[in-house]
Amino acid sequence: MADDITELSVAIVNALSAWSSVEIQLSQLFGILADMQDVRDNNLNPKALAVFDAIISFGTRRTVIDALMAHEGLTPLEAQTWRLFSARLMKLYKRRHELAHFVFSGTPIDLKQNPVQLNYAVAPFFTLSSAMKRQFKSLTADQIKERADHFAEMTQGIGYLTEQAKMRRGQQLNNPMPEPPRVTLLREAASRKLEELARRPEPSDPLCDQDDD
Repeated sequence: MADDITELSVAIVNALSAWSSVEIQLSQLFGILADMQDVRDNNLNPKALAVFDAIISFGTRRTVIDALMAHEGLTPLEAQTWRLFSARLMKLYKRRHELAHFVFSGTPIDLKQNPVQLNYAVAPFFTLSSAMKRQFKSLTADQIKERADHFAEMTQGIGYLTEQAKMRRGQQLNNPMPEPPRVTLLREAASRKLEELARRPEPSDPLCDQDDD
């Protein structure tokens, strides 16, 4: 069945809502990593949340959390897993950005029909120049729904990493989350990356290779 504007609109709303959950969960992770003491509230840490909310750029938010993670005393595997997780966050943010700047584009299904029915899609960052060249991107409702699923995966992953940060600080959790599938996949990829790096020969020092005069 052809996508219509209503179906696309609902998919976009759900995807953007799913991304909002990513940023809310990130603010909670930041609140733990920042170690900003606030005696008025030991749970949500209003001071840390206010600082995070003042950082408008998502790229800057990610950079700040990367910097805080570097001070967490992570194992090499944990650190590499976070690097991959952080890189995926930025990749998905760019995909979220496409859903905030778009037009609906319609392609005729059958020109012989009267009236002509259109198959609609979402065209991110659409311009007249790209339309004239027929070089614009288009997304179906199913593709947008898939992005929403990926955003939800990251929300779950950030929740897990937040709990890990709490436990590093000695907090006891009654029902800690199991490792989410996406984090498991990234941890396995991180392990392969570390093994690959370990197999690489050490670069030689050109000064040591020269004969003494």
